[in-house]
Amino acid sequence: MTTLRPRTPCTLSRKTSTFDRYGREQHKLQRRSTKCAIIHMYNETEKTSVRADSSASRGRSDEQVADGRFLLKPSEQVSTGDLLELKVRGGEKYVIQINRVFRRPDVEGVIHHIDVEGDIWVSE
Repeated sequence: MTTLRPRTPCTLSRKTSTFDRYGREQHKLQRRSTKCAIIHMYNETEKTSVRADSSASRGRSDEQVADGRFLLKPSEQVSTGDLLELKVRGGEKYVIQINRVFRRPDVEGVIHHIDVEGDIWVSE
């Protein structure tokens, strides 16, 4: 019996082998509603290095950097490249592309939860 009780509503959409006109992988329209637990979310604006078109003022740009770590129930089917859409309190919505998937066992060797890491996913 697991003690994990995720409370944040989210949806998972799986990647397919087809690509859109921009060369990005398409995801199935059919999504699965589930719940996840947010362990860590990092969302910040960082200064980029000097741009190629910079002038004597050494122009710089701001870049949005976001990543996070989340827990899912062990029964979820998730893999690298899938999208995790979160709706957090306050109405904010984040779409995360999963980069790493770790199946974490308990002391008896049974999978207790799935630990996923990902970056913010930018769509059109």
